[in-house]
Amino acid sequence: LIEEKLRLAFPGIILEKARNLFEASCLLPKNQWDLVILDSLLPDGQGVGLLEKLSKSHPFTAVAVLTEGAEHEMIGKNHHGLVKCLKKEKKSLDLFVSHIKKLMSANKEIHRLLQEEGVSSLAFRDPLTHIYSRAYFEEHLRREVFSANRYGHEFSLLIVDVDGFSKINNRQGSQ
Repeated sequence: LIEEKLRLAFPGIILEKARNLFEASCLLPKNQWDLVILDSLLPDGQGVGLLEKLSKSHPFTAVAVLTEGAEHEMIGKNHHGLVKCLKKEKKSLDLFVSHIKKLMSANKEIHRLLQEEGVSSLAFRDPLTHIYSRAYFEEHLRREVFSANRYGHEFSLLIVDVDGFSKINNRQGSQ
């Protein structure tokens, strides 16, 4: 059913399917993926285990993780691309496709930013400190606000300005 809905929503889409982690591991290096949909439970292990491999070879690929229950907060925390947990329900396939469309749209925006900056995965990190850039912060903040609004969660943001931080850098050295 998911495949049928995706083909209707994205005419001309090229879908590759894997029935288990082994097949998915073999497919992963063969292409530059726009989106990877992972089932959280596969016959030979947990689908989210593939996320680590994906993060190394395709750090900005959007990922939808199909889960049996509630959203898992920690899934994809080390992946640079968009990661969305979606509950598996036949009755909400249209909602699923809507989420996939939003993921794809946001993924295109991230890739546009990467292209503009003229570098690959380093676009969202400072080359000296390896700290995430403002572009990454703004994109991540937008996703978190959207998620909090969607699920009715409270959202808090704390911004700390450290006075005299240059003295600390001079004393400790920037590493």
